[in-house]
Amino acid sequence: MKALGFAVAVCVSVLGATAFAGPVGELRGHVAQADAAKRGRFAVGLRPALESLGPSAVPELISEAFRAPDPSWTESAAIAWRVSVLDALGTAKDARARVVFQKVLAETAADFQVQRAAAEGLAKLGDVDSLLPLIGRDAVVSGLGSARKLPAAKALALELTKASTEARAKLIVKALGQIGNSWAWATLPDRSEELAVRHEAAKSLIAAFVKYGGEVRSEAATQLLVVDAPNTAALIAQAKAGGIAVAELDGLSRRLAASPIR
Repeated sequence: MKALGFAVAVCVSVLGATAFAGPVGELRGHVAQADAAKRGRFAVGLRPALESLGPSAVPELISEAFRAPDPSWTESAAIAWRVSVLDALGTAKDARARVVFQKVLAETAADFQVQRAAAEGLAKLGDVDSLLPLIGRDAVVSGLGSARKLPAAKALALELTKASTEARAKLIVKALGQIGNSWAWATLPDRSEELAVRHEAAKSLIAAFVKYGGEVRSEAATQLLVVDAPNTAALIAQAKAGGIAVAELDGLSRRLAASPIR
């Protein structure tokens, strides 16, 4: 923790000259207006506005991540801005932001969405080792799907076998769908782990489909479409040999075969 604090101090010192002076600071001035116009829990236009600033905005984004919210903001405005800043840093995939994400995850009382954004930022940097010890947190599970690394897929698969509630199982199922997302993999420059990750995700999703009913089963079926692993049919056949949920697995096979998104 002392090392993290020192790293934060150094980061703020190095980036201090750019803090609050550029386009990120200008967007900050519109947070209250965006919050007042929101239709859901949080304003949604802040993240794309920050991401549109491009890589040159990273130093200012890092400085902004350490800045306190405006005292006049509502709680939803403060959370929306912080999450948007973290999400924009995650999209940038700039290693300089690692200390920001680590600091946020050290704040165990932080809002779920804030922790999720920090976990996703580390996942996009490939920093799986920092996240796995924290996998007991739902926010970390939600962010870990962006890691797209085999150790992360295996860790999520193990967590699914230990899920104590259907809500937790559904969250893990969604993360497995994200980590194995075939369309997302197609955009990555390094696809060396793709088939192994998608296979691991599909295997666990079918296990969840068999084990659970209701929303978890429905979500597992949806995420299997997203993962679209080449060996899905073989995995379903293997699961049917267990004699559980055979009719449901047959229905799943038909749904996958007829899917217009494959």
